Amino acid sequence: MTIKENLGNRFRQKAGIGAIGGSVLFVLILTVALGAICRADEELAKLHEACRCSDFAALPQEGADLRTLSPGVAGKAALHWAVEGLPARSAERLRIVQALLDRGADVNQRSGDGRTPFQHACREGWDRPLLDLLLTRGTAIDALEGKTSASRPNAGTALHRAAERRDVELITYLLEKRADPRCLTPRAQETPLHRVFARAVSLESEKARARSLACVRLLVDAGCPPDATDSRGRTALHQAAIASHFEAIKELLSRGTSIDARNSEGWSAMHCAVMNRANFDRRVIKCLHSRAAGLLDATDKLGNTPCIGQSPSGTTKRCKHSCCLERMPICAIRPAGAPLI
Repeated sequence: MTIKENLGNRFRQKAGIGAIGGSVLFVLILTVALGAICRADEELAKLHEACRCSDFAALPQEGADLRTLSPGVAGKAALHWAVEGLPARSAERLRIVQALLDRGADVNQRSGDGRTPFQHACREGWDRPLLDLLLTRGTAIDALEGKTSASRPNAGTALHRAAERRDVELITYLLEKRADPRCLTPRAQETPLHRVFARAVSLESEKARARSLACVRLLVDAGCPPDATDSRGRTALHQAAIASHFEAIKELLSRGTSIDARNSEGWSAMHCAVMNRANFDRRVIKCLHSRAAGLLDATDKLGNTPCIGQSPSGTTKRCKHSCCLERMPICAIRPAGAPLI
């Protein structure tokens, strides 16, 4: 064997040993890294569980990242879990939120569904001291929910959500803290006043109607424009007519709401009221008619009056809706200009 061949064999042997050593080192590094990741996940799980259960004693003092979101589309950071917490442990919940903020938690961090801790805290059973704490730490009271889509076009502020739930106490609190009653949702362009009538089916109960009326008064008194239109051209009067909310309609009209407002389809409040089969209220029709008798003969963009439908070609007429002037559920065509019965 020549000197050249001998040197080549020794080089190959050392290279093989080096490759094996490199592989072993890589496996060791990977094992250590995976162990660190697992420990971090365990610490994060402990942190989130302590916040969710409002257990101050179980709150880890260090190790877990306060800003890491839990897995899932609607993932939450520690502060989101903490503000929701357990209502029965409100004192401990407040201590945990205070501790997280002192340790650097972001008071305006978004959860996976785009909400801030303040918006998570403005849920049913909300706690005034908790909201006060978040506000003193700089939370944005008029922050819009960060994610909107075709399926969630109404993502708005905490005031919008409170109005949708008809939470009179929370609306009062938010307005006292200078929440903006004129703020619009990003896609639907709705004010909080529009959202009062978002859940029309539940307006059948008298208690729900009374709360809705109280919300209307609070928002209008605070400066929410009653004639504001959404992306479909609807005012709060349209929404109240769809819900057949007689008292709210009277209140809105007494505040100067335009009774002649039309939506993007040319519908007036009368069209909306007559269209409402589920919550029909004859008082609504008479109230609107007493303010503007011509609404019963006003046509939309297809030429339809509230009680009479006309085909796009204009050749035939048919009774399109449950007639507001005849005995329900009888539906009859009302001749144009006929007196209100």
